[in-house]
Amino acid sequence: MTPAEMIQLVAQFGIPGVLVVVLTLIIHDPNRAEKIKALIFSPTHRLFRWGSKQYLAAKVGSTATEFLRRYLGKFLSNYANLNVAIRWVKSASDPILTQDGTLILCLEDTNDQTRNILAATRVALPHVVCPLLRSNLKDFAQSAIDLAVLQKLTDGLGRHARPVFQKYFLSPELGQSKDAAELFVKLVEIDARGLFVAIFLEELDVLGERLFDAGDVADRTIEVVAFLEFLLTLARRKIGEDIETRFVSNGFRVGVILVAKTRKAETQGVSPYLNAISFDVERGCESIYLIGFAPAVAFLKRLMDIVDGDTRFFVVKRKQVKIRPHAEEGASDSMIIALLRMNAVFSEATIADRIAESGLTVGDLVDGTVLDVSKNVCVVDVNGMTCSVYKTEASWNTINSCEDALSSRKAYKFIVKAIDKSNGRIELTRRVPTEDPWHLVSPPSIGDYIEVTFMDRRGTDFLTLSSEGLEVLVPREELTWLGIDTIDDEKVIGSKHIVFIYSNDDVAHEIKGSIRLTEHDPWPSIHKRLTKGAESRGTVTGVSSAGVSVRIEGGFVGIVPPESMTKAGFEYVDYQKNVVVGQGLDVVVTKVFIARRRIRFDLKRNVEAPSPDKK
Repeated sequence: MTPAEMIQLVAQFGIPGVLVVVLTLIIHDPNRAEKIKALIFSPTHRLFRWGSKQYLAAKVGSTATEFLRRYLGKFLSNYANLNVAIRWVKSASDPILTQDGTLILCLEDTNDQTRNILAATRVALPHVVCPLLRSNLKDFAQSAIDLAVLQKLTDGLGRHARPVFQKYFLSPELGQSKDAAELFVKLVEIDARGLFVAIFLEELDVLGERLFDAGDVADRTIEVVAFLEFLLTLARRKIGEDIETRFVSNGFRVGVILVAKTRKAETQGVSPYLNAISFDVERGCESIYLIGFAPAVAFLKRLMDIVDGDTRFFVVKRKQVKIRPHAEEGASDSMIIALLRMNAVFSEATIADRIAESGLTVGDLVDGTVLDVSKNVCVVDVNGMTCSVYKTEASWNTINSCEDALSSRKAYKFIVKAIDKSNGRIELTRRVPTEDPWHLVSPPSIGDYIEVTFMDRRGTDFLTLSSEGLEVLVPREELTWLGIDTIDDEKVIGSKHIVFIYSNDDVAHEIKGSIRLTEHDPWPSIHKRLTKGAESRGTVTGVSSAGVSVRIEGGFVGIVPPESMTKAGFEYVDYQKNVVVGQGLDVVVTKVFIARRRIRFDLKRNVEAPSPDKK
C-alpha cells in the first residue's frame, strides 16, 4: 500500500474506522497481524526510513508465512499451521534465544526484501517440509527438495526475484552437487505438472511418520528417487499412453488413477473406476490418488460422491492444482487431485472376506440404493458393499440406458445374480419375479388385435409397448405390404398402431405383432394398376450394386436393375457414383411380381431409344 492509498483509506473511514477494520482482520486471522504491520510501516520506511526493523521483520515474516500456508498448507494433509515471525536479537542474553523454534538469521536493511524473504523461508523449510524424513535422506536430496520449494516462492515474488534466487541460493547449492542439480530439475518438472507437493511431498510426509514411529533411521534416498521417477512417467505421459500407475515398495504404497471423460466413462459410469480402486487396494496401495483434468471434473465429483460413502476409505483431500498443460491438453491449466487413504479398520479384510461375512448368496432378494447411473452400468450399495447392475438386467423391459429404469439415490429391490469372490464383484438384477409384467397381466393370444406404441428400433425389429406395459416386437417387414424401402423410421417412432399378434413365446417372453396383417394384401390390385409400360416420374430412394430404388406416385417403390442403368449410357454407366438419393428419374413399369411383392422398372430413355438395327 502506497502512502497515497493509506491517506485515502483514512480519509474515507477515519482513524477509528481503519482501526476497527484492522482489529477485525487480526481477530479473523492472527497471522495477518504481521502483514498489516508491514503495510503500516511501509510508507514511513520508504519516505523517512522510520521503523526500518519493524517493517523488515513484518514484511519478511508475513510473506514467508503466507507462502508456506498457501503453497504447502493447501495440499499437505499433515501441514502444521506454521507462523514465521521475525524478532530482533539485541544481545547474547536475549530471552528469545532460549525459546523453542528460534533460528538465527542475518537480514539486510534494504528496500528490496527479496533476498531476506528467500533466506527466511530457506531456513524454515527443513522444519516444515517432511521434517521427520530428513534423517533418512542424503544432504543432496534435502537440498534439491528445499530449492524446488524455494523456486516456487521466487516465481511468486516476480521476475526481479529470479536473479537473486539464482545468485544467492540456486547456484551455490547446486554447484556443489551434481546429484542435487539433477534431482532439482526432475522436481521442477513434476511441480509444473502439479505432482510435487500434492503427491511427492505428501507421500514423503507419510513415509517420514512411518519411519519415525518405527525408529528407522536407514537411508531411504534411493527409494525416494525411485518414487520420483515413477511420478516423472506420469508427468510426461501423453494422452492415450499406457503407463504404470502403481508404486508399491518397502516405504511407498501408492496408486494413481487417471479419471477421464471418455466414451467408456459415459456408457459404464463410475463402475470401472471403483473396480480400479479395489484392484489397487488388493495390490497393497494405502494411498490412492484420483486425478482428473478439466473435462472430467464433473465426472470425478460423481465418483468422489460414491467413494465418500465407502467405509473402506477416508477422503483425505480434494484440491484443484494449477499445472503447465501439455500441448495435446489444449487450454486446460488445472486439474483436480483427490487422495484416498485406507481405513485401518478394514485394512486387514479383503473384499472377498467382506462378501463372505455378509452371508450373501446368489438368488437372495436384497434392498439396494442406487449410487450412480450411466448408460450400461448402474452402481448400487447393498449393506455397505458396492454392486453392479448391467443394462440388460436393469428392467424386465428392453431399455436404451439404465437411466430409463433406475434413478440415482433411490432404493429398489434387487436379486443377487452372481458373486465373484476372487475379483470382489457382486452382480444384481432388477428382474424380480413379482414385478415380471408377464405375471402381472395376461399376455395377448395369437390372433388378438391390440394397440401398441412404437418406442425404438432394435435391429430389424421395432420395439413397441402395449397399454399394459408388455413389449411387442414388430419386424420391419411387417409394417407394410409395400416393402421396407417405403418405411420412414423417424415417423414410425412414437406413433400408435393396431397390430395383429401372430407369435407368442411364453418361455422366451417374446410377443410379435404385425401391422400389415391387419389389412388386405394390396398386391393383386397393384398388379392391375401398374400395367407393363406404365410411365411415371419417380424419386431415387436408394443406390446400391443391386440397382436403383425409385418411389413413384402412390408410395410404390420399385427397382431399376444395374443392366438397365448402364444401358442408358452417359452418366448412368457409373450410376453408383453419379446417381444420388432424392434425384428424379423417369421410369417405366416392366413387371410386377405378386408373389415376391416387387416392382421392376426400366428407364424411360431406354424404352424410347431406337433399336441399333433400325435406321
